[in-house]
Amino acid sequence: MAGRRWTGTAAVLAVAALVAAGGWQASRAKPSPTRSASPPPRPGPIRPPADFARLPPAGPTGIRLLVAGQRVTELDLDSGVARRVTGIPGSTLGYTLRRTDGGAVIVQPLRGCPVCTGTPYLVPAGSLAATRLDGYDTVVPAAEPGMLWGYRPAGADGRAGTVRQIDYAGRPHGPAYPLPAGRRVERGTTAGLLTLPCCDATFELWDPRADRVVRPLGVVLAASATRVAWAGRWWAGRSARTAACWPWRCRADRPPAAPGRPRTSCC
Repeated sequence: MAGRRWTGTAAVLAVAALVAAGGWQASRAKPSPTRSASPPPRPGPIRPPADFARLPPAGPTGIRLLVAGQRVTELDLDSGVARRVTGIPGSTLGYTLRRTDGGAVIVQPLRGCPVCTGTPYLVPAGSLAATRLDGYDTVVPAAEPGMLWGYRPAGADGRAGTVRQIDYAGRPHGPAYPLPAGRRVERGTTAGLLTLPCCDATFELWDPRADRVVRPLGVVLAASATRVAWAGRWWAGRSARTAACWPWRCRADRPPAAPGRPRTSCC
């Protein structure tokens, strides 16, 4: 009986010794080094766009596009038939095309530089007949459906600049507001007009009725009637389209030394 009791006691002491030894070793053990996160895989080569002419037909698309060359035409993607839009004179330099929120397209012949345009025209959605909009150097989409903003910048001869809301037929709706010198209008929003000073790539929301800047913005990435997305003003230097007019070249300031990611905002 005494032998069994001694055997059991010895077994308990042995287990306790093992547990104590394991705990001591665990306290003395150095933590295993954590594996550093593997770098993200490098992007592979970009696949070239598909040649749609070689793809099997998948049924009619119903898509028709306005195409600007020396003439403005409507191209039916299903049949390949191109029909000319009437009422717009030919232009050897081409045109600018800008779609409104309602589907109509603003057409303006180019006149030698990206911002030098001729008399504006409007092609209603689904139509092949353009309407000439006389009395304005440029028209842009408005926030209200079926409406535009037409403006004439201040002239070198002392003529004051004006901006006015008009409908698709060119009829005025409301008074003409003074347009500050050296400023052009890009589009209308519910918060004001998106305007751009001369020789700058940064936008401002401007209220023509109160003649005040609602909010200064940076470089506008996209805009609709109710939303504007923009990045910091230094981002202009990273765009080939604005490289010829960097804001720090016009205002003698400089971008941040380490800008990192662009600061984007939305209102």
